[in-house]
Amino acid sequence: MPSLSKQLLLLLIVVVVSACASAPTQEMSDARQAVQAAQDAGADRHAPDTMKNAKQRLGKAGEEIQSGDFRGARKDAEAAKRNAIDAQDMSLAISGARAAVEEAAAKGVLTGASEALLEKAEQAARVAEVSTAIRFAIDAKQQAEQDLRLK
Repeated sequence: MPSLSKQLLLLLIVVVVSACASAPTQEMSDARQAVQAAQDAGADRHAPDTMKNAKQRLGKAGEEIQSGDFRGARKDAEAAKRNAIDAQDMSLAISGARAAVEEAAAKGVLTGASEALLEKAEQAARVAEVSTAIRFAIDAKQQAEQDLRLK
């Protein structure tokens, strides 16, 4: 009779193998929701390359499920979710910065620094430089808020 540790090891192997062999329904659902949330945040406009990648990976994951490549589908669904979250993060940061810049402009206190930082954020987002886009967007928002305080 096999020892208890061997039985546990065998059970663990069966669980791991069966988890890899099942369709990644949760991962697909998570990826679809992330893509939708990013679209709702305006990511198609603010982070088009990142959104394009998210949609392509999601589509590829769907094709892989159809062909039975569940491991590939899981990997691509998770990548699609990460891309969509990045796109949403950039879009939200840029939208917040744009609102602050527009408010400062409407009150006649906008400086060129705010606009320049916002443009840098938008450029970085267009080419999927996530951390750079978010950093510039935060800086643009802070500069616009400072412009408003100095009015």
